[in-house]
Amino acid sequence: MSDVTRILAAIERGDVRAVDKLFPLVYQELRQLAAQRFSKELPGQTLQATALVHEAYLRLVGAENQHWSSRHHFFSAAAEAMRTGMGKYCIEFDLLEEICESVKGVDVCRSNCMYKFIRSVISEDVENKYLTTSKFMRCHPLIELQLDIDVEDEGNAYESLVERLSRKEDGSLLRALEEQGTDAEFGHAYYIALKDETLDTASLANDLCREMRRNLSTSDWLEQLKEEGWMLRVVLVLLERGCKPNLDNKFVDALIEHVRLILAGEAQVEASSQSWPLLLDTLSDVEREQFRRQLPDVLSEAGKPVLPIVALYEEELRVALKNADKSVKKRFVKQVCMDIPDRKEAREIKWMIMLLRDDKSLIKSGDRTDREGLHNRLQPFLKEEYDRVREPDSIDEDWLAAIKDVAKQLGVKLMLETKEEGTNQEDSKNTEEKK
Repeated sequence: MSDVTRILAAIERGDVRAVDKLFPLVYQELRQLAAQRFSKELPGQTLQATALVHEAYLRLVGAENQHWSSRHHFFSAAAEAMRTGMGKYCIEFDLLEEICESVKGVDVCRSNCMYKFIRSVISEDVENKYLTTSKFMRCHPLIELQLDIDVEDEGNAYESLVERLSRKEDGSLLRALEEQGTDAEFGHAYYIALKDETLDTASLANDLCREMRRNLSTSDWLEQLKEEGWMLRVVLVLLERGCKPNLDNKFVDALIEHVRLILAGEAQVEASSQSWPLLLDTLSDVEREQFRRQLPDVLSEAGKPVLPIVALYEEELRVALKNADKSVKKRFVKQVCMDIPDRKEAREIKWMIMLLRDDKSLIKSGDRTDREGLHNRLQPFLKEEYDRVREPDSIDEDWLAAIKDVAKQLGVKLMLETKEEGTNQEDSKNTEEKK
């Protein structure tokens, strides 16, 4: 057992003299914790390490019902006490902006230490007398990075902070967000404010609707699409409020590039997939048509599974192909439809069969070689599905009709169908004769 562990046990038993014996033994290590560990977490910070050590030490040895199981336990608790104490010193010496400035241009990652440090500032500043709106706006990159995360039993500290600031009587945060202009960095803050029914956010909503198309670039929108970011949710909230942002060709370009990324397996849509059609409603008729014209060509270029795109844009693709000229349809059949049976993905093949059933111009657009190629690739699947779907417990009339329709277009003979129809006709004839 180390000297530190023995002295800690004596302090627990109430030995007052043990407190004086402990400090010289732990001071140097506590000093290193304050001066090295936290200066690394907070580049450029100027907190007085000595003051922080004394504060943490007094908290530790003065706490009631405290049990130190080991030397390591004590120093872990000391580190936590220092981290908590930093919030108080940050406010006292007005260090938050200095810390934010020191990390500008530095690739700062989210860290547990930084999270707890900023949380401690907020906890000390209950009435937001220190962390004012202006400070929040200037330090926003660091605050958002560290706090905008859901933590079990703690919730989302960023959301709580924005709600606190936006409900202040002076209305300074709403004004600051309006003056900021449309900036994707503040997407979550816009969203929180717009969803708060206790606030008058009509002016903010109008500003966002008006400026969104002007201020956000194609790369901004692409990043939002890849991350399913907050600006997409802002768009949806604005639509709920009857305010249509009217996004322009920059958004269309981002959508098309996003389609390419999905096909390449470099992006996916999860949380907001059900809302995707609503995002397309923000486009004008001209821009929506621009998107539809490009969509079949992008799929034709890729040679990749199309189901992830169908999940988002099935209706857009159907409309696009229906209105496309013969050359686009021919290219789609040659580059997309020919590849689908080879991948042997049943859901993808079924989607294609329903598409070919609903738009007969697709098969007609191909030349004889294309039709023969599609015939040979789809014939095994059509026959197998025809046999399966006619089982008593598997009958699906719509799917059966689609199989027959596409088989007829391609000249695929469903042999069992011919045999059965002959049998059914014979049965009918015999029944009539008996009558």
